[in-house]
Amino acid sequence: ECLMIDKRIFEKSNLTIDSVAKKLGTNRTYLSEAINAYYNVSFSRWVNELRIQESKKYLASKEHDCYCIDGISKLVGFSSISAFNSNFKSITGLTPSYYRKRSVSSWKPTVKQVDLYCLFYQWGSIIMNSYSF
Repeated sequence: ECLMIDKRIFEKSNLTIDSVAKKLGTNRTYLSEAINAYYNVSFSRWVNELRIQESKKYLASKEHDCYCIDGISKLVGFSSISAFNSNFKSITGLTPSYYRKRSVSSWKPTVKQVDLYCLFYQWGSIIMNSYSF
């Protein structure tokens, strides 16, 4: 668990039970049995649950609303958007886009945050206008 969460190796899209077992100095059978006994799920389901848990943080965060859902799926280790969508729906009962809309709609910016967004937008416009493309 420490290896998966603290080292965030669940974010690697090419993660396999063999590679994790090797890092832990054990074999895939023992690791699989341990995960099944402790978490009552398969290795791949456990990894996908960790990935979805992390993606929910990104989707609910106003700081990450500039990331598209496909980008978030890649950040947390999914190699395809379809795998991300199906796992997200299976684990949460919601689609990622609905989860994001529901989470972001409950977020209310303060006056200070709105002022900062306006300032950054204006600053970005000034910078973009100073360059000719």
